[in-house]
Amino acid sequence: MEIFITEEIFNRILNSLAKELLNYYGTTRPVLIGVGISGIEIVGRLPQYLGDPNIEIYVCDVERKNGQINAINFPSDKISGKKVLITYARVDTGKTLSVLSELALHSGATDVKTLSIAVRESALFFPNFFSFMIKDEDNMYLLLKGYPPDISFPYPTVVSFPNAFIHELTVEDTCKGWFKCGDERIDKMGPGEYLYYKKLSKQCRVFVIDDGKRIIGILHFSKRKNRIWIDTLAISKDLQGQGFGSRLISFLIDWCKFNNVRWIYLDAFYERENFYRKLNFSKIEEFEIPSYGKLSRMKRRVF
Repeated sequence: MEIFITEEIFNRILNSLAKELLNYYGTTRPVLIGVGISGIEIVGRLPQYLGDPNIEIYVCDVERKNGQINAINFPSDKISGKKVLITYARVDTGKTLSVLSELALHSGATDVKTLSIAVRESALFFPNFFSFMIKDEDNMYLLLKGYPPDISFPYPTVVSFPNAFIHELTVEDTCKGWFKCGDERIDKMGPGEYLYYKKLSKQCRVFVIDDGKRIIGILHFSKRKNRIWIDTLAISKDLQGQGFGSRLISFLIDWCKFNNVRWIYLDAFYERENFYRKLNFSKIEEFEIPSYGKLSRMKRRVF
């Protein structure tokens, strides 16, 4: 599985981790050492969440040769007698943080802790502070402004599909091919209408599936207090039955968990009711709207 950490999510994760750091360090602030480009991104943002722009910050890198890990530009002469926090975005084996932690202690640091966004479940060295674990077969990408990307622009958001990705609808998408799902009730809408909905309300979100050449699916929903209402979920007619719709629901469930949204509601076309039942939605009532036909109001609890 590929995990994509967007700018917004990255900052939320750091904000959450900073609260744990404040509980541990109290009024004392540690020296921050960022390892590599990803570590630089972390130490560059943490001070604002720790409420102290004057925190002492250093950056370093590592060189790996013949199984050995050597530190480059490690601030050995500047951390004696100080508390140190070493940051790294993703821990795979843990060897790097282990080596740097030992180096910091040998350099006279009084307390050495480590922080990471993610840690691989098979790692031998776990950081003191981290956000989540990933499986051995997973990969993680940081999609940050100005961050050298591992993948080419346009960057995907949060969930990856084979040969396609999800991102929020933008003006640039109006220049791409737009899908047809085969239902005129949905096909009468285009990217311009959805962009207009986004402009009307900050609670409206529109995500699309993009294969690089055309938009092949859409998820349009609105947030209302602690619940989500799905307004549109549709996939290109030639790609239906391949799991894209189910993956969009899976994406939305993860989005809801992250944003503390407990319920998902929708009004499904009567003929699509079974699709949502298989995804653990339950039926509340039936009703009919002229020009749209019979609809089933359904809901699902997220957590």
